[in-house]
Amino acid sequence: MLSNDVIKILNSLAPEHLSDSWDNSGLQIGSRRKEVKKILVSLDFGREVLNKAIFEGFDMVVTHHPFFFGEIKNLSTDGVRGEMIRDAIKHDIVVYSAHTNIDVAKDGMNKLIAEKLGLGKTAPIAPTSTDSLYKLAVYVPKEDGEKLRKAAGDAGAGSLGNYDHCSFTLSGEGRFRPLEGSDPHIGSKDSLEVVEELKLEFVVEKSKLKYVLDAVLEAHPYEEVAYDIYRLENEGESMGYGGIGTIEREQSLIDFAKSAKENLQCSEIRVYGDLEQKIKRVAFCGGSGASFIGSVAGKADVYVTGDIKYHDAQKAKEEGLALIDAGHFGTEHLIVDYLADFLREKTGLKVGISKHDFSEHITL
Repeated sequence: MLSNDVIKILNSLAPEHLSDSWDNSGLQIGSRRKEVKKILVSLDFGREVLNKAIFEGFDMVVTHHPFFFGEIKNLSTDGVRGEMIRDAIKHDIVVYSAHTNIDVAKDGMNKLIAEKLGLGKTAPIAPTSTDSLYKLAVYVPKEDGEKLRKAAGDAGAGSLGNYDHCSFTLSGEGRFRPLEGSDPHIGSKDSLEVVEELKLEFVVEKSKLKYVLDAVLEAHPYEEVAYDIYRLENEGESMGYGGIGTIEREQSLIDFAKSAKENLQCSEIRVYGDLEQKIKRVAFCGGSGASFIGSVAGKADVYVTGDIKYHDAQKAKEEGLALIDAGHFGTEHLIVDYLADFLREKTGLKVGISKHDFSEHITL
């Protein structure tokens, strides 16, 4: 499998165009034409991760945080990062990052954290877009119907609420006459053919339409594929940073904090507020979410995020909002296992993980 095929699969989960304008998600180092047999998933791309990739023979590293953020003014190999770029290229290792695109994607970071905190349906605390919906109809020989359904579904077509691979099928007859220069899968040149065909219909989110269409065209047996795309009036789901929802049972802040620490697998957390305060409405944002405190105040009882500073805590206290600072690493590290499982299922390749915490410290 080529690295570009892996990138397409990742984009079916978190399309790059969902990334924020300041972000640099996507290919960081290497070629899209690299043959990939082993993938390493990590939160960050640091020297420890690169060494693991080199010594254990990984062809591609997939991270959450991009290696490059600002503009590149030189490629000197005198510094640590320059040495890493040199060594990655020398060992032909591809580095790819899915950052804010997987933060806001429907089935990305928000879904994972919500499940860990015991929340049901959630809405973003900072919406960035609403996914438009389209209907894709494709015509295919009857014997290839199941192959096309699977290809479209695996690429993200037919996602409705808590269901996926949803489709509708109609039977009919397709007619065509191959002309000079054609290479028909069925039939002969200059002869009108009548073929038993299926019309397969899928609802597809705009963010996934390109990747679904690519998958369908690649799996289809015809050299000229007949398909229709319709814009639907139905509204898709809102996407954005973080989420807000309700836990099943009201509990004290201290009990909720203990549960959050355990389920997020954090070594430590900081809790701000009255420990006996009753918690029912919960807001969260992976990584650094302090800037959204004002958006959450008055809508939630507690806000779970990372990188809380002194004045952030002061503002939350004034607003009557309890805080749980689970750390930047603590709120995001579970995406590593999540992405690794996703890639194992979708690629069939060997996928390893690195859980190195580059913010690891000792509290005295």
